[in-house]
Amino acid sequence: MALARNGLQVHIAAIKPEDAARRETEEWKAADMKPLAVVAKMLSPTYQSMIRDAASAHEAWETLRMFFVKQTLHNRVQLRKQLHEFALGAGEDLMKHIVRFDDLCARLAAVGETMPEDEKLVILLGSLPPEYDAMVRIIEAHDKVTLLDAKEMLRREFEVIKKREEKEQAFKASTRELVVVVVVVAVDAEVVRVVVVGVPAVAVEDVGRPRVSFEEAVSTATSMVTSARTVRS
Repeated sequence: MALARNGLQVHIAAIKPEDAARRETEEWKAADMKPLAVVAKMLSPTYQSMIRDAASAHEAWETLRMFFVKQTLHNRVQLRKQLHEFALGAGEDLMKHIVRFDDLCARLAAVGETMPEDEKLVILLGSLPPEYDAMVRIIEAHDKVTLLDAKEMLRREFEVIKKREEKEQAFKASTRELVVVVVVVAVDAEVVRVVVVGVPAVAVEDVGRPRVSFEEAVSTATSMVTSARTVRS
C-alpha cells in the first residue's frame, strides 16, 4: 500500500485520545495533506468526489471505508437472495445450472460470505426440479456424500434423463405425420365397418402417398360413411 510504503499510515489510523491534541496542530495538518493526496490519487473520479470535502486523510479514509462496508453488505444480501431463489427449471441443462451455482458461491466467498460444503449441498439439491427427486433421495440416504460426489451423481442422472428425452422427441417426430389408410367394409351397399389406420410416415416406403394428421383421417372416414349411406338411400 502506498501509505505504508511512505510511512503515512498513521494519518488514517483510528484517533487515540492521546493523539487528539497533536492532530490539531498546524504541523500535523500540513503533513496530513500528503497522505490525503495519496488517497485521492488512488481513486477514480467517481470516488474522488466522495472525499472532496474531507478535512483530513483520516476523514477521507473513514468515508471510503463506510461506503465500501455498506456496498459489501448490500452485495452479500443480494447474492444470498439470488442463492435462495436459485432453481433449475424443468428441461433445463443441469451442467449449466451447476456452473452458475459454483459461480454464485465464488462471488459470495469474494465478499466474505463463506458457506460450509454441507450447506452448499443442501441448497443445490433443493434447487432441482421433480425429475431429479429419485437421485436426490439416493444422495440424502448417504450421509457421507460430498458436494463433488453429489455433482457427479447428478451429472450421470442428467445424462440418463437427457437420453430418455431424446428418445421421446424422436418418437414424437416419427409419429407427427401419418400415412392414413381408410378401409370401408360394405355389404349390399350397407356400410358395416370403417377402419382407420395411422401408419408412421417413416415406416412407409412409398413417400409419394399423401400425409395427413390422424384427426383429418377420422374426418375423412366420417365423410365416407355419410356419403355411402346417402348413396344407399
